[in-house]
Amino acid sequence: MTHEQHKEGMQSFLNLKIKELKNTGIENAANEIKWFLEENLCVKSDNLFLKKNFFVSDKQFKKLNEFINRRLNHEPFQYILKSATFYGYDLYVDKNVLIPRPESEVFIDVLKTKKRTFNSALDIGTGSGNLALAIALQKLSTKITAIDKSKAAIQIATKNFLKHKAQNI
Repeated sequence: MTHEQHKEGMQSFLNLKIKELKNTGIENAANEIKWFLEENLCVKSDNLFLKKNFFVSDKQFKKLNEFINRRLNHEPFQYILKSATFYGYDLYVDKNVLIPRPESEVFIDVLKTKKRTFNSALDIGTGSGNLALAIALQKLSTKITAIDKSKAAIQIATKNFLKHKAQNI
């Protein structure tokens, strides 16, 4: 379907694409499209919640279609957006690192229950640096060493540390 066919019916286009995504097993399709539109195309959520028709430019439509096609091919949402959240911190991620798992946040919670600051922490296979970053920003250790055998992962972790102005890593 072309953009011209959907200038007046963006909602019907989105509903069709949500159905296609759900048929491939992506149950959160509606929210993913909403988040993509809000974050990447600056479409106001009012238009989405009120089911209003809205217009996007040809360039925006192409970007939306690319996103949907990548999701239809089961590329992870976070890799497409190049963003993942861990312990409330927004992190840069791409295919060179694993997407931080919410279950890993338990490590930070457990450390916080100790009600003390540790002298050192070691994050082996740091990937995006999510654990080291959360430990640093929650002030759970005075010194954190984050290592990874992947140069690309170290670059991504460093990018995240700098973004959040994490000290002591």
